[in-house]
Amino acid sequence: MSNIAAVFDFDGTLTKRDTLLPFLRFASGRGRFWRRLPGLLPVFAAYGAGMASNTEMKEKAVSRLLSGIDEQELKKSAGKFAFECLDSYVRPEAIRRLRWHQQRRHRTALVSASFEIYLRPWAGRMRFDAVAGTLINSDGAGLHIDNCHGPRKLERLQELWPDLDDLELYAYGDSSGDRDLLARGNHKWFKAFPCEEG
Repeated sequence: MSNIAAVFDFDGTLTKRDTLLPFLRFASGRGRFWRRLPGLLPVFAAYGAGMASNTEMKEKAVSRLLSGIDEQELKKSAGKFAFECLDSYVRPEAIRRLRWHQQRRHRTALVSASFEIYLRPWAGRMRFDAVAGTLINSDGAGLHIDNCHGPRKLERLQELWPDLDDLELYAYGDSSGDRDLLARGNHKWFKAFPCEEG
């Protein structure tokens, strides 16, 4: 197995836009989404003002929009979203860079704060070796998330690749939530991809 690896963030790095709200709209259904969206505006505003965390914002959105949906039905919707919608958001230059690594047999991982339930089928189709995203869990009292954001991204990558410290790592990100991943990279790319190979 190669000792050279590449880790990619998803929203804003591989994609042209955030995929959270499009997925929530797709999975919850348009009618339910638009009926329940106004109740989320305060938390969205608080998040935008720095008064609510990324985790708080996503957990409230998931709880309000996805609660009551059968787990298997949610998984089915996530698969359809991955296969029918995600490609339209993806940057062509990002896929070229992914293929550049894969052609050299570098290990590749997708590690993102986006929901793993739709990242996993898409990442499988793109032939990533490993994937970690935000998990949606039900404990009987409602939906909760394990947010793959900030330092948690590096923790999840370490779980995927226990030999991480021995790897020469290319890291690609676009936001403060990728800071820990980028700090670990031997080659770091922020909001950009190399213009030339290497």
